[in-house]
Amino acid sequence: MAGNKRWQWGLTWDQIDRNHVLRKPTSKSNGEEWAEHDLRQYPDVIVELNRIPKHERVDPVVVDESSRLP
Repeated sequence: MAGNKRWQWGLTWDQIDRNHVLRKPTSKSNGEEWAEHDLRQYPDVIVELNRIPKHERVDPVVVDESSRLP
């Protein structure tokens, strides 16, 4: 992200492993607890994620196309 700011509680690419399992710390637990979801159960999500070229899979997963902000 611009200015070396880290998107703290939003979904980031490093939280999705090569098997399409999402593991993310929960904000309400201040990162002490983790949510885990097997994205293979959601084929439409996999299709959308695969639309992003691998070299662009850094920082936030969801970005506003016009502002380029999370």
